Amino acid sequence: MYLLTFKGVYNSARLLASKLGLKVTTSVKKLEGIPPIVRYGNSSGVFTEDTMYNHPDAIKLCGNSVKFSQWAKENEIRTPLYTKFDPTVDYEFPFLLRKARHLGGNDIVMIKNVDDLASLDTSTYYHVPFIETDSEIGVHVVNGVVVRIFRKLPTENSHPFIRSNKRGYRFSLVSNLSENYQVAQRLVLDAFEKSGLKFGRADVAYDSKSKLYYIWELNTAPGLNVNTAELYATHLRAVINVPE
Repeated sequence: MYLLTFKGVYNSARLLASKLGLKVTTSVKKLEGIPPIVRYGNSSGVFTEDTMYNHPDAIKLCGNSVKFSQWAKENEIRTPLYTKFDPTVDYEFPFLLRKARHLGGNDIVMIKNVDDLASLDTSTYYHVPFIETDSEIGVHVVNGVVVRIFRKLPTENSHPFIRSNKRGYRFSLVSNLSENYQVAQRLVLDAFEKSGLKFGRADVAYDSKSKLYYIWELNTAPGLNVNTAELYATHLRAVINVPE
């Protein structure tokens, strides 16, 4: 029995697989026609009966920022809208240019004025409005339960708005989940239910001026530490057929 993942998140996937007693692979061929027990961000392969943890359709939706933003708009989930960049449009500065698929914010280009566009091939980019937020959290959900929340805290050399570990942020565990971030938790659980995701992490930012939360993305292959992987495994064992 396998957990199917991809190379970029292999370490976290292997950690979860070991907790569940599953083998881990990045190759559909290795499954030999038998669907994986768990899909960790990998939607490859077509099977008659596929797993719901997570279903490939949900992974595909969340893995494409353009489709996700359109879907979020239709489902009243607050997130920046991706639209194909049109050089003839008079956009409001600043704004972002992004790719449909990305990992860790590596695709982000900040456009502050016309000069920033001069030497840039924009044919593969999407326009995304820049929303200035004050803080960000990562909300981990498994089977309709918020199992962990991490605050993303800046360090001395952190990026001004890309809040990831590689961009100089550290993650601080939030205690007392029943008392903290209740609004954010409700928004995230609603997004998970509507998307069909059974597990993953929502990256949620807060704008204190407007007092609004924004869901940047639903990550179907989040980074996990040992303790968080154990929480995922505990909740997944209750609903999937894995060895004791």
